[in-house]
Amino acid sequence: MAKRGPSIKEVAQRAGVSTATVSNVFSGAKPVKADLSKKVRKAAEDLGYRVNRAASVLRTGRNRIIPVLVPDLADPFFTSLITEIEVRAEKDGYEVIVGNARDNIENERNRLDALLSWQPAGLIIVPCTDAPPRAVA
Repeated sequence: MAKRGPSIKEVAQRAGVSTATVSNVFSGAKPVKADLSKKVRKAAEDLGYRVNRAASVLRTGRNRIIPVLVPDLADPFFTSLITEIEVRAEKDGYEVIVGNARDNIENERNRLDALLSWQPAGLIIVPCTDAPPRAVA
């Protein structure tokens, strides 16, 4: 069984702040002074802390993930498109997850089902064919 990583409480204790401050630093829900934010991020880095996105979604009911499903990542057009989407999503506090259908409709269906199971905040899909997949039609 994998070892459990450090908790938000451990980060807060190490940084000498409340768990709410740690949460605000990583969620952006409320502003945190730059010096406190730096202290929290340093403590998190030292401890190897990672935000538990699943717990955040359960607690807030909001998911900050946007999947992007493209036909073929080997095509430079799609890698350029994804790069631009990532830049814009990051500005608004979203994370992007990329799916590659490899120009195969069955792969597209499977990837789409997997991505939608995360109940994302949105979805960007470039279908393999002219018809949108049933799951989003």
